[in-house]
Amino acid sequence: MTKRIHTDDRYRSTGMLEVVNEPGWHREDRLLPFYATAYQEVRAVEAKLRIPESKRLTIQFMDTQWGAGNPKAALGDRPGVAYDNHRYLKEIPEQTKKSYLNTSCHDTFGLGENSPVLIGECSIGTPSKLEFVPEFDPSTKENRSFYTQWWGAQAQTYEKYLGWVFWSWKTQMGTDFRWSYSLAVKEGIISKDPNKVISKAKC
Repeated sequence: MTKRIHTDDRYRSTGMLEVVNEPGWHREDRLLPFYATAYQEVRAVEAKLRIPESKRLTIQFMDTQWGAGNPKAALGDRPGVAYDNHRYLKEIPEQTKKSYLNTSCHDTFGLGENSPVLIGECSIGTPSKLEFVPEFDPSTKENRSFYTQWWGAQAQTYEKYLGWVFWSWKTQMGTDFRWSYSLAVKEGIISKDPNKVISKAKC
């Protein structure tokens, strides 16, 4: 992948490569040595290709909050590293609109010196058991306004870091926009203008 990114013009916009997405938990004994080796291998390919330091890939690892160990322990202060955090607020203990908004407005990342951080997965999805209860039913005007505000609150926080990736772009879930960025934009829940998205946060 490293060679392909640097030699194939179709990958010219690729600047970051993640080593492993969502690795198994509690296997630090295997994962951390693999992280160190993967870093060395990517840099070795770049050295062989004579890629200048300014054009080398940022190598990404799941951060310590994922629960599979702290990659910093294996990588130390090596340059060109970033960390991936997947943030699904549907999993927080108190599942209310107020709690979701408060958490999103004040979320922090970079534990274990895992910085800089990219929020590599996030959504405005709620737990399955609450998806269509009156408080979270996506079809009502009041709740649609809530989802707009909630995404704004998340976006304004994630923009303080390296940014975010909404999961996902498109789904097969019909008219439920909570896991589909493209549908949320089409439905007017998320504005096409990123600046307007953040202004909806009201944090």
